[in-house]
Amino acid sequence: MIKVNRSDVKIFPSRDTIFGYHGWGYVTRGFDNELLAVCSGLRLGHVCPFGKVLLSKSFDMGKTWTRPQIIIDTPLDDRDASINIFQKDKLIVTSFNHFIEDQKAYPQSGFKLAMRDAYFSNNHITKEMEEKYYGSTYIISEDKGLTWSDIMFAPVTSPSGPLALEDGSLIYMGNYKMADKDPTKYDKSLTFEKELLVFKSLDGLTWEYLSHVPYVEGPDGKDILHCEPHVMELDDKLVAFIRMQNGIYATYMSQSFDKGKTWSIPERINEHGAPAHAFKHSSGLVVLVYGYRQKPWGLRAKISKDQCNTWSDEFIIKDESFSFDLGYPSSIELDDGSIFTAYYDHETPDSLCEIFGATWSLPNLEDINA
Repeated sequence: MIKVNRSDVKIFPSRDTIFGYHGWGYVTRGFDNELLAVCSGLRLGHVCPFGKVLLSKSFDMGKTWTRPQIIIDTPLDDRDASINIFQKDKLIVTSFNHFIEDQKAYPQSGFKLAMRDAYFSNNHITKEMEEKYYGSTYIISEDKGLTWSDIMFAPVTSPSGPLALEDGSLIYMGNYKMADKDPTKYDKSLTFEKELLVFKSLDGLTWEYLSHVPYVEGPDGKDILHCEPHVMELDDKLVAFIRMQNGIYATYMSQSFDKGKTWSIPERINEHGAPAHAFKHSSGLVVLVYGYRQKPWGLRAKISKDQCNTWSDEFIIKDESFSFDLGYPSSIELDDGSIFTAYYDHETPDSLCEIFGATWSLPNLEDINA
């Protein structure tokens, strides 16, 4: 299997602090030829009430990055950030969080347990605060990221956030994330944590229920979790890449030919690896990158040259990671045609997660049977 050459930089390093865990990074092309990246950082670990959404910028195509700025910090666990441009001059940053009881139930030990319990003790975080901040959160900037709106809420969440369509509207596919756990108020056929729901917004302020993605069973007939989709827009369709897990850990694909009103039955497109992120390269190729959580851990990719109808063989971007706790890639094209992929990983077997950026180039199509 082919492995591409790459060079790595750190976008969000741990900086030798106990609050050094950084996960779920996301990168996009910003305004004035800058790169923008966000992540959930300043954490004790994978589930941690201290998580905050951080923003960093690069003005040299990803070679160096500014010190992070905190842009979302609720009393809950702010996780899985994304950043996207919509309506050509606005930025939207998304996140989500957990209920207090869910955070308390996550296994912890030693110092992390003591810190978490101290944070939740003596009614420091109240039910009123939970009710105010729980859900799929997002903020909007209308001045290129200098200032941000108050926190707003969407009905669903996904690490990639909403897709900005060419017409300026937003499509948000994700898992239902409201305190009532009752998506049937939008469609009586829906079940909580089964189908992925799709919403549309014309202004980024209000959300209209549009559709849902058909639910499919796993290869052995078991229920599988449909989650963490990434949606992209091509010439005549929308394409969603969905993380499926429960006995499997793979990416499935669903397509819409009516601007998101209906979706095809999801079909599996790889043997292992998720969640996936895709973008259309200037060459016309669609590049799909996903985390690989079987040994050898790392990042893998596929390429489509026919609008996602068929896919190349898998190739390797990284295969020397130290833990399965990695991935969540997002990719953009740089000015020279190379690719910059943000992802989270461990630098050493004992280090906390950090956000890295890998610069790499597309392989020869003949070498990957594309």
